[in-house]
Amino acid sequence: MTWERFGYICRKAKGIIKTEESVSACISRIENDDSCSLYGDKINHDSLSRNILNKIKEMDSKPAMAALTVYSQIDMSQHLIEPMQFKRVTIYLAYVTFVFFIVSAIYQLQVAPSFLEAFETFELSTPTYLIVYRDYWQYFVLVTCALLAMSLIIGFRLRELFKFKNGIEHGIILRFFAFRGIRASYLRLLAAIKYPVSPVIDDAQSDVSKIANHLFEIEKSKMNVAVEMQAIIKSEVRLLVNLCERQMRFISVAMAVMIISAIFIFLLSAYSPIFVLGETV
Repeated sequence: MTWERFGYICRKAKGIIKTEESVSACISRIENDDSCSLYGDKINHDSLSRNILNKIKEMDSKPAMAALTVYSQIDMSQHLIEPMQFKRVTIYLAYVTFVFFIVSAIYQLQVAPSFLEAFETFELSTPTYLIVYRDYWQYFVLVTCALLAMSLIIGFRLRELFKFKNGIEHGIILRFFAFRGIRASYLRLLAAIKYPVSPVIDDAQSDVSKIANHLFEIEKSKMNVAVEMQAIIKSEVRLLVNLCERQMRFISVAMAVMIISAIFIFLLSAYSPIFVLGETV
């Protein structure tokens, strides 16, 4: 809903600004108007859309009106929304992590001690699998939990890309743990979205600069820069979603393998003493 509200503010500011009124005052007036609430919740102070509005407020009248003209023609709410499958995968990751914690705790606190007590009662040698689990379970659970937690953090961070919070592109997760290409795609998307309020970068070697310079050339040629911006945003969002989906699928499969391995170890340590006790009885 953020981008619906952002688009409404830009459209209305462009249409109703008074002759002697500053762009900053006009935007503030629109945001304080009750009708603005019809277009969604208030824009967060740490979001990209808020950052753009703040930059427009700081600009001189002519470039500010030019930026409003461009943004008023782009329906970014069509593209800049979180894909539903991201929510499903992160819910799945959270559910699997929770189940693993519960199962491992029950086994360690209730099941394993009962088996160990039974072997001591019957004066039998404890099975190797149960001894290994008893001696090293804390390390196994710690490593598994760390991997599950990291997978969960990565999943939630990829979801947050589509909330467009300021500075998320500089985070450790996105720089070092996301698949190659995700951060670059996100930076290109930001460059396209922020073009009307950002200066052209001269270094044509970077993808970000190429987008800015391309849109600058479009603007000089008298073409409609809003149309080209929307086309670039649509294309880049599609690429970003595909890259994020690929990593989310990888995380889901990795977690499934991890949980299956954990269950296999639990079964070995649980059933080996049952078989021994069965033969004894």
